[in-house]
Amino acid sequence: MGYIADAVGLFGVFLCLLAYGLARKGQISAYKAPFIILNTVASAMVIFSLSYTFNLAAFILEIAWLIISISSLMKIAIKRDN
Repeated sequence: MGYIADAVGLFGVFLCLLAYGLARKGQISAYKAPFIILNTVASAMVIFSLSYTFNLAAFILEIAWLIISISSLMKIAIKRDN
């Protein structure tokens, strides 16, 4: 199962870097749902991988990123309802 966790974590890192790269190139907005969803999924995937090979610093970083991403998605959802 460790190899699967590593693969999931690495794919999460890829998604995070992809989102950042696309935002820097102006292909997606860092303030819109696609970017935030990519980061949310990426963080969750890295957190999953950390459940097999734990690293406290990485865990704290990913939890913070996940909280920020989820709160940003909630803000977008609330704006759409109004």
